[in-house]
Amino acid sequence: VQGRERWSEIIAGGHLAEVRGAFVVAWVDGAGRLNLARDGVGERTLVYAQAEDSLCFASSLRDLLALGRVPR
Repeated sequence: VQGRERWSEIIAGGHLAEVRGAFVVAWVDGAGRLNLARDGVGERTLVYAQAEDSLCFASSLRDLLALGRVPR
């Protein structure tokens, strides 16, 4: 819970660019839009695909395919 609260503070305050280290984060903003972000160095992978009527995302292609909604 503390981690989620801290990320909420970082995102709400517009400080995502200041975060150091490897990360991938997703959040829904006040307008209901899904936002995906990863560290600027690209150390953490973020993969996504549109599948049927939804957007699927994961931190690896293996995990994305394991959802069973994204065709190979």
